[in-house]
Amino acid sequence: DARSFVANRIGVFAVIAAMLHTQRFGLGFDVVDALAGPAIGRAKSATFRTVDVVGLDTTAHVIGTMRDTLPDDPWRPHFEVPAVLAALVAKGALGQKAKAGFYRKQGREIQVLDAGAGDYRASAGVVDPEVAAILRDVFHYCAHQLAAIADNACDVDLAIRWGFGWQMGPFETWQAAGWAEVAGWIAEDVAAKKSLAAVALPAWVNGAKVGAAK
Repeated sequence: DARSFVANRIGVFAVIAAMLHTQRFGLGFDVVDALAGPAIGRAKSATFRTVDVVGLDTTAHVIGTMRDTLPDDPWRPHFEVPAVLAALVAKGALGQKAKAGFYRKQGREIQVLDAGAGDYRASAGVVDPEVAAILRDVFHYCAHQLAAIADNACDVDLAIRWGFGWQMGPFETWQAAGWAEVAGWIAEDVAAKKSLAAVALPAWVNGAKVGAAK
């Protein structure tokens, strides 16, 4: 009964984090999707293709709802519709239903929006190391919000698997990546003010076994 339910709360935050880091590092949308898909156990549609399928207008609406209904969320300052998303919605490029969004199909070629050029180009998608920072923010958010949105980590993983098509949920992915090591990186990001919210990880992160039974 928490606001935005589990799947939207975590899944849409993952989209927001991806968009913020995409802009921060000047990455291509296809570059981000190359990592944030099957390579890390998520749906083939990854991030920006998922937004195209869901609808850019729908995604913008959900982000706005999170902003309006989660006043105490430490990440709330980031719950704003990114400029590139707002611009696409404004011109009617709503994704798959409008035949253009972050991606479009021209004949047999899949093209991706080049935000800098303001036009589409052939989609390639070579993974850039900086994209990994997206995952740490999602793990950070999940750990902080767990107590408020679900009874346990397993429920979050199942909700995201079923709701967003990920092959592994966020806590499962975190464990596979190395729980303690990733937790250390997140703590370093917070201390260096590189995280999206200046919130310490909950104490249980360094002591509890999370998501072991699936």
